[in-house]
Amino acid sequence: MTKTSSTQGPSASSAARVARIQDLVCELGRLLESMDATCLSELDVTVSQGYTIMILPRDGEVGMGALGEALGVAPSTATRMVDQLVRKQLVRRQATPEDRRAVCVALTPKGQALRLELEQATASCFLGAFADIPAAQQAATIGALELVNACLRESLDAGGCAGCTP
Repeated sequence: MTKTSSTQGPSASSAARVARIQDLVCELGRLLESMDATCLSELDVTVSQGYTIMILPRDGEVGMGALGEALGVAPSTATRMVDQLVRKQLVRRQATPEDRRAVCVALTPKGQALRLELEQATASCFLGAFADIPAAQQAATIGALELVNACLRESLDAGGCAGCTP
């Protein structure tokens, strides 16, 4: 994915294509969030709560720091999310034996059952949405999305917005 540098910058047509990719990726993000909200609406959880439940391991526990990092939120935001899920009895929180100040979070049996429902509901939504796309186009879409993800990941790993100039 390494980009070659050019002293002249991108051509107008290249810049237009990249702008179109950016627009489509942003629209895709909004559509996915709407799809998730629709899929989760009958399960009495918000999209954020659903994301949190899906990030937690099926069995086992995760530290609050790692959870916040996986969610891409500040520790205080992760703590508030966990508080909501504890009140719904979907997760449990406990101090680690090594350091009683450190807290780990795990799904309760009720949370594990809800996670399974979430997986099934979202799979059903997406199967329905993409069922009419021919297999060859599905494969091409997978390849394109993998490339987009790899490029964005590489850019972030390189320190964020590689090549950004104000």
